[in-house]
Order: sequence, then structure tokens, then C-alpha cells
Amino acid sequence: MNKNTDKNYFIVIDTLRGIAALLVAIVHVSFNLDESWLKTIASYGQHGVIIFFVISGFIISYSLYKSEYKLQAISNFLLRRIARLNPPYYVILFLTILFYIFINIFSENAAADHLDITASRLFFYLTYIVPFTKTDWYNNVFWTLSIEFQYYILIALLYPFLNKNKYLVFLGILVCGFSHRLPYATETINIFGWSTPFLIGISIFLYKTNKINLQEMLVLFAIVFWMCQSQISGQRMLFALFAYLVIMFSQFSSPITNFLGKISYSLYLTHSLFFAIAFSLSKRLIDFDIAFIKEVLAALFLVCSIPIAYWFYIVVEKPSIALAKKFKFSEA
Repeated sequence: MNKNTDKNYFIVIDTLRGIAALLVAIVHVSFNLDESWLKTIASYGQHGVIIFFVISGFIISYSLYKSEYKLQAISNFLLRRIARLNPPYYVILFLTILFYIFINIFSENAAADHLDITASRLFFYLTYIVPFTKTDWYNNVFWTLSIEFQYYILIALLYPFLNKNKYLVFLGILVCGFSHRLPYATETINIFGWSTPFLIGISIFLYKTNKINLQEMLVLFAIVFWMCQSQISGQRMLFALFAYLVIMFSQFSSPITNFLGKISYSLYLTHSLFFAIAFSLSKRLIDFDIAFIKEVLAALFLVCSIPIAYWFYIVVEKPSIALAKKFKFSEA
């Protein structure tokens, strides 16, 4: 692929990221609404995470391909991902803990009852292994980061081998596609419960880099989506199909979606905590029993979450991006 083609792919990826982050923010802001058709529609936003997983399947494989990644460079690859993702995550984790401490001190709020700050629990959070323990996430958006990081480890280990032979690729995809049937491979625990969205992204990567031809792509498409039906729900599969079609055939971009794509990680991290703070304060200041008021506030907070995410992007995420670029993994 030439640089112009690369640019087109990354433009559409930004569009998808922006859509995915906005969908997740919409579903979380709707948690504070009364049951209605509006809340029902907003609930579909939870499937935005599927779009993120398809994107990761494609973009991480593609970055390894472009850098001529070798297994000897696995430490630098993982350090690069840690430098890129962890600092913003740690900042939000710290702020979330502060928020719950504040709630515990100044309010009798059941939402803070699960807060239990111990050295072991903090270690679980810092290393993304909360799903493998008997603890819960402090923030309901953190769980996908654990799945993502497990994928980084898996693709870093397997890519050098699967990159050599297309038949190994097909075999590897079949194995990973049915891995959700392994013991403990539930969707709330590990990558094996979510393997098919990532495999969809990997399949796109294989075709876009000419590792498989159109006929093989169609076969792979049929296999992966057949496996997808047995692993994730029909609604999730539709969102995976949407991501697939956009990456495969679209070059759509706009200033709005490109902007949302740029701040998508910051929006994903910050929105839930912002909504918790905003709604907590609102309940103290106004009559929160009126459905219309809740809906207006939800719309207002959703809009406000975007400049907050942009501020977080500038102050926290952008330095992390610069730090990550210092780790090269194109050479062993």
C-alpha cells in the first residue's frame, strides 16, 4: 500500500473510532433516564465496543506489517502500547477512586459501597487482570482495556508465524474463532470470549495487504461471520458487519468525525466519570423526578463530554502518544 492509500484507511478508521466512542457515551448517559423508547434506542450504543475490537484487529495487524515486526521486538511493541494507553487510563483510574472516596465521605450513596482500595486490588487494575480476580471494575468502561491488552499480547506472539503462510492464517483463525468454547472463555473474562470481532479486522488486513485474494477473502468472510453468530449476539454481529463494510469499502471522512476519532480514546475514558459527577451534582440542585429534565440534562452532558475529552486529549493523551513513538519495534 502506498502512503495515499494508508492515509485513506486511517481517515476511515478515525471516522469509525469517533462513531464507536460516541455510541458508548450515548448508552452510558442514558443510564440516568427513565424507561422509554429513547433509552431503548440509546441502549444499542453498548455495541460500539464491537467496532473498537474490529478496528484493533485491523489496525494493530497493519502496524505490525508496516514495521516488519519480528518476535524479538515483542517487548518494544508492548512497551509502545503501554506508553500509549496506560498513562491516560491511570489518570482516569486515580480520578475515579477520588470521586468514590468523596462520595463515601460526603454522601450516603450505595454506588460507593463497592469501593475497596487495597494494594492487591490496585495491582489488579494497573495490570488489567481484574477479570481474573474476584474484584469488580471501579469504572464500567475499563473492562475493554483488559480485552484489548490481551489481544496485543496474543497478536504479538502469533503474528510472526501467521504472517508466513496463508494456510496457517486460516487454521489460526479457525482455532481462535472457536476459542470461546474453552473453559473460562466468557465475554467478561478474556480475549477468547471476544475473538471474532478481532478476527474480522485481521481478515480485512490480510486482504488489504494482498496476503489473500478475493476468493479466499470471501471464504474467510463466511467462516468468520459464521463463527461470529455462535460467539456474540445478533445485534453485536450487525455492528461488526458495519465496521467491516466501512473499512473495506468506504473512505468517508468529515471534520466532525475526524475530530471525534482523534479524541475517541479520551472520550471513551472520561465520559463515564464525567456523567457520574454531573448527574450526582444535578440531583442535589434540581427536581430529578421529571423525565423531560433528565433527557435535557443527558443531552447537555453528552455535548459537554466532548470538550472535556478534548481537554484530556491535549493534557494527558497527546503526551502519551509522543512517548509511545519513542519505542521502535521495526528492528529486533
